[in-house]
Amino acid sequence: VGAKFDPFWEICDNKIDDNWDNLIDCADTTCSKDFQCAPKVDRPVADLYIMSYCPYWLQAQKWYLEVMSKLWKVADLNIKWVPYIMHGQKETDENVVQYCIQKEQKEKYVSYLNCFLKEEWKNAECRKEAKIDEKKLTSCVDSTKKEFSIDEKMADTSKQYPDFDIDKSEALKVWVQWSPTFVLNGIKLDKVGRNAK
Repeated sequence: VGAKFDPFWEICDNKIDDNWDNLIDCADTTCSKDFQCAPKVDRPVADLYIMSYCPYWLQAQKWYLEVMSKLWKVADLNIKWVPYIMHGQKETDENVVQYCIQKEQKEKYVSYLNCFLKEEWKNAECRKEAKIDEKKLTSCVDSTKKEFSIDEKMADTSKQYPDFDIDKSEALKVWVQWSPTFVLNGIKLDKVGRNAK
């Protein structure tokens, strides 16, 4: 019937040993990927792994951009990249552009994303609206494509979905397989509500 209830799964926030293993809430290993059990640190690091043309990312961006705009002073909030390309050359190009804006002109990134995602992906117009330094961006795009052999990987026809290596080593450590994937303080969280709260 599609139900996901498991009578042997610990409920991670009710202060009860639900699966009778003498471990309560976050002490139980079944809660390790629950957002309530993520490690607490002075300055949290939140990474949302995406593909720039993924329809599911479009849903996630609504809440994640709100979080980015409100919590940027107290947390490191990043967009990172799933380690393969699924939506062709336009996605490859946009991933690199966004990577470079976030890397070198971070203060303009949220403004750019807000425009990009609501203006039907009018990339050039959105860069202008966000006041992106185009010379700086072009230089970063060129060096990034060279550093990660992006054009060569896109030309490799032996793979249905070409590799995209910008955040690959980090993505593989936490087993990122799809877009969007949310990672908080180095732990991939499986249970994340789709809202800013």
